[in-house]
Amino acid sequence: MAASSCDRGDTRKKLQITVVFLVRTLLLACIIARGVLALIRVAFRVAVVAPARSLVAVAGAAFSAVNARCAWCLEQAALGRSCTGTVLGDAVVGAMASSWRLLLQGITSLVFLCARGADEYVRPPPSPLVLTAHGKPASHPQQVHISMVGEKNMRISWVTDDLNAPSVVEYGTSLGKYTASATGDHTTYRYFLYKSGAIHHATIGPLEASTTYHYRCGKAGDEFTLRTPPARLPVDFVVVGDLGQTKWTASTLSHIGGGGGDYDVLLLPGDLSYADTQQPLWDTFGRLVQPLASARPWMVTEGNHEIEALPVVGIAPFAAYNARWRMPREESGSPSNLYYSFDAAGGAAHVVMLGSYAEFEEGSPQRAWLERDLAGVDRRRTPWLLALVHAPWYNTNEAHQGEGERMRRAMESLLYEARVDVVFAGHVHAYERFTRIYDNEADSRGPMYITIGDGGNREGLALKFIKGHKSAHLSEFREASFGHGRLRILNETSAVWTWHRNDDQFATVRDEIWTPMLQVRSAPELDSRRRRRDSDDESGERDLDARRHRRRSPSSESCSSSGDDDRSRRHRHDESSRRRQRDQSHRRDRGGHDERRRRSPQRRKEPTPPPPLLPEMIPGRTGGIYIPPFRMAQMMREVEDKSSAEYQRLSWDALKKSINGLVNKVNATNVKNIVPELFAENLVRGRGLFCQSCIKSQMASPGFTDVFAALVAVVNTKFPEIGRLLLVRVVLQLKRAYKRNDKVTFLNSPFQLDMQVIAHELVALELLTVLLENPTDDSVEVAVGFVKECGAMLQDLSPQGLHAIFERFRGILHEGEIDKRVQFLIEGLFAIRKAKFQGFPAIRPELDLVEQEDQFTHEISLEDELDPETNLNVFRGNPNFAEDEKAYENLKRSILGAESSDDEEGSDDSSDEDAEEESDDEEDEEQMEIRDQTETNLINLRRTIYLTIMSSVDFEEAGHKLLKIKLEPGQEMELCIMLLECCSQERTYLRYYGLLGQRFCMINKVYQDNFEKCFVQQYSMIHRLETNKLRNVAKFFAHLLGTDALPWHVLAYIRLTEEDTTSSSRIFIKILFQELSEHLGIRLLNERLNDPNMQDSFDSIFPKDHPKNTRFSINFFTSIGLGGITETLRVFEEHATANNAKTEVCLV
Repeated sequence: MAASSCDRGDTRKKLQITVVFLVRTLLLACIIARGVLALIRVAFRVAVVAPARSLVAVAGAAFSAVNARCAWCLEQAALGRSCTGTVLGDAVVGAMASSWRLLLQGITSLVFLCARGADEYVRPPPSPLVLTAHGKPASHPQQVHISMVGEKNMRISWVTDDLNAPSVVEYGTSLGKYTASATGDHTTYRYFLYKSGAIHHATIGPLEASTTYHYRCGKAGDEFTLRTPPARLPVDFVVVGDLGQTKWTASTLSHIGGGGGDYDVLLLPGDLSYADTQQPLWDTFGRLVQPLASARPWMVTEGNHEIEALPVVGIAPFAAYNARWRMPREESGSPSNLYYSFDAAGGAAHVVMLGSYAEFEEGSPQRAWLERDLAGVDRRRTPWLLALVHAPWYNTNEAHQGEGERMRRAMESLLYEARVDVVFAGHVHAYERFTRIYDNEADSRGPMYITIGDGGNREGLALKFIKGHKSAHLSEFREASFGHGRLRILNETSAVWTWHRNDDQFATVRDEIWTPMLQVRSAPELDSRRRRRDSDDESGERDLDARRHRRRSPSSESCSSSGDDDRSRRHRHDESSRRRQRDQSHRRDRGGHDERRRRSPQRRKEPTPPPPLLPEMIPGRTGGIYIPPFRMAQMMREVEDKSSAEYQRLSWDALKKSINGLVNKVNATNVKNIVPELFAENLVRGRGLFCQSCIKSQMASPGFTDVFAALVAVVNTKFPEIGRLLLVRVVLQLKRAYKRNDKVTFLNSPFQLDMQVIAHELVALELLTVLLENPTDDSVEVAVGFVKECGAMLQDLSPQGLHAIFERFRGILHEGEIDKRVQFLIEGLFAIRKAKFQGFPAIRPELDLVEQEDQFTHEISLEDELDPETNLNVFRGNPNFAEDEKAYENLKRSILGAESSDDEEGSDDSSDEDAEEESDDEEDEEQMEIRDQTETNLINLRRTIYLTIMSSVDFEEAGHKLLKIKLEPGQEMELCIMLLECCSQERTYLRYYGLLGQRFCMINKVYQDNFEKCFVQQYSMIHRLETNKLRNVAKFFAHLLGTDALPWHVLAYIRLTEEDTTSSSRIFIKILFQELSEHLGIRLLNERLNDPNMQDSFDSIFPKDHPKNTRFSINFFTSIGLGGITETLRVFEEHATANNAKTEVCLV
């Protein structure tokens, strides 16, 4: 008994000791765990954020791999297939897979939640994923999507589980009938335990624009249909960001495709699949978007959810993204798939896709590429410029505040200088549209910024906007809802943007705005616009601008933009104030002359005499202001000393402007006409300007390279030193591009100078030898392009040299050390050579302007010490200026005389022949009188007037050119009619026409009388005009009346009664008087209409002959908001009514 009690006591003590030990161990473990967590937190905050997240990602990847295997087992079970071979095994594996899948999803969510616990913004619970299974054979294509490669090609991308499936695309315009095929390549990638299928990429083309094609991938599977974008405007873009794969995503995609695919290109600014290291989600995302992505090109850029870097195991960032979504980086000269650009609508729209998570600071490859890309955009050919980033540069939402600030500071100035129209962004899961901004201030020349990260991500919406944010006054509309946007570019000047919210079964349009294009204008144009704006009524101009750009969106209904009406008014007032301040500061910078003009606003409109102005203009480049041609000629005539530095400087500026203008307007049809005009300028003095203008114009418009080469070839026959100077500068440019590895500059350089036999063929062969000596992908690609352009000429001049070059190409192919894409380029070059360079002619027939015996070639070497003579590009005084000018005049007469004798078109320039023709004409006139009943001369006159009006920069230049046209007596009316016709054809009224008409009325009373006749004629036929034309005509005449260019007695032709007016004439009168009220003010307008000396002219507008007509006039002006000008008529009506009442009483 005692022994048993001792045993129980020992057992109790042992139990107590064990419990105490366990408790102490547990406490110690808790202390250790707390310390470890503290250390991990410190490590996260101090130095090891990236490795820690990489470890977490490794764990997530492992869990995702097991999860993927479990999902595959469940998927096989759902499809009725066996994954083990036995029924019992399938049951056990299915149960284990279900349990493990739930467990691993919970662990994975917990791990990633811990890894992202440092985020300041807490989002709503995620939406369930919409996953799609692939139950077809391994060789069956899936995840098909397309993207643009240039303007006429498409890249087809798809995935197969079979790694041996062919990378072939068959396509044609008929259903099931394939007339062409293209072969591409495929790749795979590993991500921890995950291995992708074969990812195929094949480029098809060239394709016709706006055409439906049917295609099949891998010679198996389903047939898909795509439609190519149009070759010209209009073009439709769909913009959607942060898609993911949730029920919200499915709703957005259904709304995008619900309109029958009525769009041309889809733009996605980052965050595609939200895989976040779970690689199977890339596959499910590809299958989810396949119905839309296989029918229209999807142009995407990366977001933060595509990074997926695992440095611990050697996985680079964006591995999955780069393998699956290959964009046209090579075609845009980009060194990375993370940023690129492309053209749409035949080059009318240029879209720049920027990488928010690639290097973008000064000196980075992305910034250098962006500078080159924007510099290569010709806004004359490309009126629209768009940009996409992921992290927004302007954001008033609490989520992701300030994440795009560094990129904005690094790149905003580049977009502003290039006049980018719209910048789209994602990242923030809401919609927000800002006004045009630059450097955190409203600027009418800055881009419009739109954040549209509401495609349907799994993280939910960002619901909180900051009311007191510093950029809140710049935000015009914002709402936290899922949806997508559409940008429809209608023409070269107008586009409409709409944002569609996912609302029940249809997409509701919640925001709409019409946006004009931001054109890049030259310095003279901008100065001319400033001068006109200084002389205009600023308040009227701002009101007109507000009416043009007012928003059509119901922003006051937004859940997050309270008080939008007051804020919009304050924003417009603040923007107008800032614009005035910028204009004033700009005028202060323009020198003392502008300072005096600003201090004397009454004198600002008075012309300053030329002599005092001339000394201030000479030190700068035309003094910083635009000088019209007639003004420049007047100033040059008033300079007494023709050899002075002032006169030489004015002559230099005129020469530079003339050469640039002639080079810029040359094309294949008018090159023969431009050459004599060019020879009329002093090319000996301006040879540096001519070479500089040719190189800059060619770099801006590579498509006109052969035209510039033909022009230089003609100049080279008369001035060989100019041809040599241009060739030297081109060679130096190529050498610099080769040293910098600047492929874009190399490809755009004027290679065809060699084709026009300006340079000896040895220059081309030497250049090709250098490019192929140490072959790289870029150097070989450049050499291929060079041979395509110059191969036909080299085949004729040096066939053995060309054969040696092709042998070198053959050796590069056999070595196989270059990329497959470049190898395909070489093979294509051999095919072109076999076809004897068909499609790549040496010289187009219309540009073959130089005879064989007149050609002059220059032999230089790449190893020579070459001098570009850059001092010829700047002004330098010449002590022998008068003698040199006289010598060139003699040379010019000899050149133009020789050409006129050779050219039948120029034979009429000889004075002797003119005299003979005049005598012949006199004899013919004595014999018979011929009358032209076809009005050929009249049609030519109208064409000349029209082209002059449409090609002028401002009304002063147009007036100067029109006055130089020799008009026969009575033809002044034609000029007035053409001016009125041009004005009526515009979409909106332009003050340009009103100012031009005012100028002609002030110059000569003949034009004033003709415009008076036009007024009567237009009012009598006003019912024939459309509403837009009617509005433009009314505003035109209102401008003439408001500036007293047209006498007010013309209003006597208007009789305002119910019987004498129609709906069209009443609209005309309404617009006419509203414009007069806006221009003069209601008080001054009332004074003019009550002038006792003009009452006879206004009685028809304010009739007093019958009470019915009087009341009609009063009611009309009251209904259009001008009741104040009828006070006199109201008094008359009251007296008339009282007198009638007294008369009736007396009669009774």
